[in-house]
Amino acid sequence: MKEQEPAAGSRALDPHDESRYLSLCLIRHGQIGDEYRANEIGPRLTPLGERQAAKAALRFAEQSFDCIYSSDAQRALDTAKAMLEHHPETRYVISSDIREISGWHGRRRMVNLPLTRRVRIERRRVRRFCDKLLADHPPGQRVLIVAHGNLIRYLISLLAGVSPNRGIALETRHTGVFMLQAYRRKEPQFNARAVVSLANCVKHLESDEIS
Repeated sequence: MKEQEPAAGSRALDPHDESRYLSLCLIRHGQIGDEYRANEIGPRLTPLGERQAAKAALRFAEQSFDCIYSSDAQRALDTAKAMLEHHPETRYVISSDIREISGWHGRRRMVNLPLTRRVRIERRRVRRFCDKLLADHPPGQRVLIVAHGNLIRYLISLLAGVSPNRGIALETRHTGVFMLQAYRRKEPQFNARAVVSLANCVKHLESDEIS
């Protein structure tokens, strides 16, 4: 009997061929406290948050990445610092475009904007980051992104080509890990479609460290 041809586009979703997709690891920052310092954006990690970050970093210590991105908020910088201890030679990029959505911005004029306008500005910057991410990193590369809960949810929606208003409300624990494969396509938004292979995984933490 003649073998059936695979459905159109099915080969593009082959999870075993890493050369056909961009591998993305998204990690939320560790637990935060109430400590603010001058010239820093947002609060710092708590002692628990520092332990969470150290354990998340150890989880990926033996893996390689082509680039590590982090938000410029202090909690993301502190978490990324733990990652960089195991990847000192990896290119590291700090981006304000992946700062939390509708969170603490560090600029009063931004916080005081009417909500609708603020959301529009925030989403525009995340889209800008998404465009640049896909332009700078071809299929076959591996990228680590340290960011925030709402930001991670929105970025996943963008990559998957799903309206954030219709997407699933994913739970995001502190240092929760999300793994995605972003496949190139010819015409969709951002030229990619993401498949989530791991969501909000905190297996690197003990039960009393999960927050």
